[in-house]
Amino acid sequence: MSQIQATSSGVQNKYLSLLHNFYTEGIQQIIEPIMEAVEDALQDISLKDKIVLQDLKNIFDKVKASMAFSLCGSQSNASRFLLNPKKMFSQEVNGSNGITGKDAELLQRMVNETQDILESDDFKRVVDSGVDLGFAVLMDV
Repeated sequence: MSQIQATSSGVQNKYLSLLHNFYTEGIQQIIEPIMEAVEDALQDISLKDKIVLQDLKNIFDKVKASMAFSLCGSQSNASRFLLNPKKMFSQEVNGSNGITGKDAELLQRMVNETQDILESDDFKRVVDSGVDLGFAVLMDV
């Protein structure tokens, strides 16, 4: 059984500051492959073309397949969207912001465990399920 360790508010704040990367850069990194997938799926379709429901479903399937590869593929490194420990954690560990010793080790372990979760097959299945649900709701409208 693993030992539960209480975290100081300083460690909690530093961990949450690492998540700030999602709002500043991560969202844009997620949007870019989606935009590329949509552009690729629509490149051969003119605004004058008549599109039936099956065409729309085919477009969505193509976009979804591309998204699944770029966002959840085996080489996707999904944690880069949420955490950027290389950019921010190095400052924290070096003590420039008050994190040293055991707190720095705890913060590093929290980051490592978060990355493990974000790179797990279970997380990828959850993302895939969310995308599938979103497309299903869109097609039902």
